Amino acid sequence: MILLLFWGKVPISNPLGYVADFCRICRKVMPFTVDRVRMVPHFWFIPVGKGEICGHRQRCHGCRAESECFPQTFSTVATATFESVDVLISRTFPAIREVHAKRLALEDRLVRDSDALTPEERQTLLMESFELGAAHYRLASGVEGLRLMVLALRPLNPREDEIRACLQIYRRRRERIGARLRTADLMELLYADRRPRDPDRFDY
Repeated sequence: MILLLFWGKVPISNPLGYVADFCRICRKVMPFTVDRVRMVPHFWFIPVGKGEICGHRQRCHGCRAESECFPQTFSTVATATFESVDVLISRTFPAIREVHAKRLALEDRLVRDSDALTPEERQTLLMESFELGAAHYRLASGVEGLRLMVLALRPLNPREDEIRACLQIYRRRRERIGARLRTADLMELLYADRRPRDPDRFDY
């Protein structure tokens, strides 16, 4: 008889609390849930012991995007959420508006008029959004990457030529997102609620 023993380590997340931070997808300061991540030994996929801390993750309450968290950034991690994000800011990151002053000013201009940005500013924000999606495509989670990209790109009101140019960059790099995503498909998702569907509107 052959007995197979399945053992190893698995990441286990435990809620640590809440902070206020800038979200690149929601494009404003948002509440985040912070988790402590441990690598815990398992036997037949049953965790054994407490394991070792390997980092922290934070999840935006708006877009639900997860990202690496650095607790030292915050004055404290609150143990409860607050009705006002301003209260959460005062408790966890009082200097956030100074730390992110340039980015918040840029986002304010974007809200008022997406065409008011310089070509360089638009390119920076477009590529930032694409890189968020590309990171998920690299991990074979393209559906989630595409969802986050659409949320991040919509405020920019990107043109077809801008989307095509960004995708071409990833195609030249032979990245998964460049091979899997078409300009037309992304444009349809971005403007699905604004225009009647026309499969021939975009060229590829």
